[in-house]
Amino acid sequence: MGKIYHLIKEVARLIANHSIGNGIRKIFFKISGVKIGKKVFVNQGLVIVDNGKKHMVILEDYVTLAPRITIITRSSPYNIHPSLRKEDLPIKEGKVIIGEGSWIGTNVTILPNVKIGKCCIIGANSLVTKDIPDYSIAFGIPAKPIRNLKDGNNKPK
Repeated sequence: MGKIYHLIKEVARLIANHSIGNGIRKIFFKISGVKIGKKVFVNQGLVIVDNGKKHMVILEDYVTLAPRITIITRSSPYNIHPSLRKEDLPIKEGKVIIGEGSWIGTNVTILPNVKIGKCCIIGANSLVTKDIPDYSIAFGIPAKPIRNLKDGNNKPK
């Protein structure tokens, strides 16, 4: 069953990434194990690297994804040079949750075990390595919150 599910998941993601319409992309990403809320917009070029478990990527309601986003839920150094191999090499694994109403800019990469809060904006070309609080505008490598959308003056920190 595991190999069949993996094959179905990979075919569904391939179809999703080459589909013209948002609705078709969402259907095939759901088939592949992504949990998608209502009124989510998934643009072209979404790449998900995961461990094959369902719902490792959660897109809550009203999330908008710009083109060419990469979401990684598992990262490990499997094929490094034998002289560098050690038993304690890190395997980073965890869910990626994008909170309700958040917008993720073009070419953003999100690493494992990250929660982007409610109503956040992640700037283009950012690398999200840690949780981002609700109502934040964040960008950079690594992405850091620079503004809170709930502050009255909304000036940069």
